Amino acid sequence: MIKEQFLRLEHTSPKVSAAFQVFLGSLLMAILAQISIPLQPIPMSLQTLGVFMLPVFLGKKRAAYSLLLYLGEATLGLPVLASLKMNPFWIMGPTAGYLLGFPVAAYVIGFLLEKDQNRSWLFTAVSLFVGQVTIYTFGVTFLSFMIGFEKAFFVGVLPFIPVNFYKLGIALLGTKFCDHK
Repeated sequence: MIKEQFLRLEHTSPKVSAAFQVFLGSLLMAILAQISIPLQPIPMSLQTLGVFMLPVFLGKKRAAYSLLLYLGEATLGLPVLASLKMNPFWIMGPTAGYLLGFPVAAYVIGFLLEKDQNRSWLFTAVSLFVGQVTIYTFGVTFLSFMIGFEKAFFVGVLPFIPVNFYKLGIALLGTKFCDHK
């Protein structure tokens, strides 16, 4: 239903349609980044909800490309990061690992969803959870080089767990309107 409206551009050139979908995905991420709570050193935003939803609606490749485009936009200094930050050197900051984990997590989620022929809610939930673990792994790994593993875990994972379960639930409900392709 929603996916069909989103993919309506398929009547145009498939390459133009795909490029536009990738651009819209990066735009969605920029918007979701602005809905945030400025915690330090990692702000709490709705970006992970975007990471969960993009592979559901776009598939693994277009979702990953959307997130790579988003990171490219950040690298160009566009105000797409949380709180409209313009930081072309984001790769050296405390959020770098989380941001780098986004395209990987989207690809992994999309890959797993494509393997689920029965489209079961449990498998979808596990796929989304694996994506979240991927983001945490990248994020904590990078952050631990700056502040140590224990502190990185306490400031980069624990405060986010309750909210991320809500995001996972919202994304799981969103899969009801899609066929995971």
